[in-house]
Amino acid sequence: ITEFERMFFVYIVARPTMDIFLRAGTGVGYSRVNLGAFISGVFIVASVLYLLRKRQTIWSSREILCFFLFLLFAFLSTIYNFRTVEWEGMFSFLRLLTVFCVMVTILQLITTHEQIVKLFKCVLWSLIIPMIYAITQIFTGFNASSNEGIRINGGFGHANPFSAHLGLFTIVIYVLLAKLTSIGSKQRVQLGLLGCLVVVCLFYTFSRGGWLATVMSVFVVQLFFMRKHFLFLSIACLLLFAASVLGQVDIPLAEKVGERFQDVQIWRSTAVLSDAHNSLAWRITYWKQLLSHASNSPITGLGLGSVVNLGSSHLHAHNNYVQAFVETGLGSFFYFGTVLLFFQRALKGLSAFDGMGRTISIAAVGLILFFFILSFSNHLIRNTVFQTYFFGLLTLMISHHRLQLERREQTHSRTPVPA
Repeated sequence: ITEFERMFFVYIVARPTMDIFLRAGTGVGYSRVNLGAFISGVFIVASVLYLLRKRQTIWSSREILCFFLFLLFAFLSTIYNFRTVEWEGMFSFLRLLTVFCVMVTILQLITTHEQIVKLFKCVLWSLIIPMIYAITQIFTGFNASSNEGIRINGGFGHANPFSAHLGLFTIVIYVLLAKLTSIGSKQRVQLGLLGCLVVVCLFYTFSRGGWLATVMSVFVVQLFFMRKHFLFLSIACLLLFAASVLGQVDIPLAEKVGERFQDVQIWRSTAVLSDAHNSLAWRITYWKQLLSHASNSPITGLGLGSVVNLGSSHLHAHNNYVQAFVETGLGSFFYFGTVLLFFQRALKGLSAFDGMGRTISIAAVGLILFFFILSFSNHLIRNTVFQTYFFGLLTLMISHHRLQLERREQTHSRTPVPA
């Protein structure tokens, strides 16, 4: 194992934990250093040096090229609007650049089955510290209070990005448990226990968007690709969730779910029409205001971080489509186009591969559905941790597909031709 490979695996394990140091910083002498930003910067430099040393093309994937074009638009937009976004815009660009470095590194570095398994284990290990932090918040309420009650955040600073992170892992673990038969009973029990803890923490984020996106993605994947596994259980969970949202269940925890949807539930509540902060009417009005600003620069956008500066409420858009378009203009089409290219590849993998290859493709489809659904209520383009693991896992799918194709070609080349 090379030094860079070891550093990359450590980075994958530690990345979610860095956000604990995001706001306060870490004391170094008489100054304070943003530890997460510093480590990410070191990773960018190390990745560039590694790629230059290997001297291999990084454009072997359409998804990589499309994401690079998005980064190019984001950089030009941020430079052009530097007076508005200032250094926060450049820091936002560097955070997106780390996501790109993770994608390229996976394609260049992860080329064997052993490396794929090792990287996936590192991805699962990355949950440990945020989960411990979150469980502590559930029992103690430490750093979890807000105007809307106790909502855990796992050290992410806010419950919404943490719920996006947990929803991503919920889908992956669910698909693996349902479809993968090659793992042993001990590993299956461990994965199942981890999945249960993830679901519990996801519930206590009380994040409506995370709940909806997770439930809908799991149900669609279950209905179309895994009808033989847990179908009745998933239908029962969907009906219970729907009844809770509509306020038809008297169980205390279910009542809390219904309360969270009061100001966005158009069927039963008039709160959606109020001007109260975070209601559906307020969000739509805010989106219109931001899009009116975007009309001044629809091609280049207004720069990364401009939404907070230009919006009357000085908040993020809570909509990934609006946020991406306002900040990067046409670059947002390359951003979502990258995800669509991954989606196309995953659909092809469903018919091209069996076993593990098909299971990974199903998980990728679920993740992409989760991304597009959650984008209606979360500004994921600003969630670096989510994007690191989302795009990283999708890129890992490419590495696995390539490995299977190479093995298939080797098998065909060794097959004797009949006389």
